[in-house]
Amino acid sequence: MPTNPYHQIERGEPGRIGWRIHYFHEVASTQRVAAEMAEEGAAHGTVVVAELQTAGRGRMGRSWHSP
Repeated sequence: MPTNPYHQIERGEPGRIGWRIHYFHEVASTQRVAAEMAEEGAAHGTVVVAELQTAGRGRMGRSWHSP
């Protein structure tokens, strides 16, 4: 995983949105990564950010392009 440019803005404690920010250069879907992290016990408020999504989905299953 590349250096996390968002590390400096992490604040608070578990439960507060943005308390922990995971940064990736490229993922298939940030929502999928977040779901996997939740299944593994990530605390509420964990955020997933990616520069590029290759298989993201929008509302109603529509394709999502995120350059």
